[in-house]
Amino acid sequence: MLNNAEEARLAEKYRLQGVTRTGHDGLDVDVLGGKFNMTDVAAAIGLGQFAHIDAITAHRRELAEYYSSASAVISKRNTARSYR
Repeated sequence: MLNNAEEARLAEKYRLQGVTRTGHDGLDVDVLGGKFNMTDVAAAIGLGQFAHIDAITAHRRELAEYYSSASAVISKRNTARSYR
């Protein structure tokens, strides 16, 4: 479900790799689209990881917290140096 008709038109264009079926030769490309299909192997790997989603999410949150803390320390150091 999209918010309005313009979003629907844009989604349609992306679905067709940016091609609008009009123009001189019947095809007109007016937005950059892409073919973002997932391979069967990538899908199989992703499905296998669902069994471990809680552990993966917890680990990523730990990493995010660590990087956020480290970033704050670096920011404080740089701020203190800039006032010297």
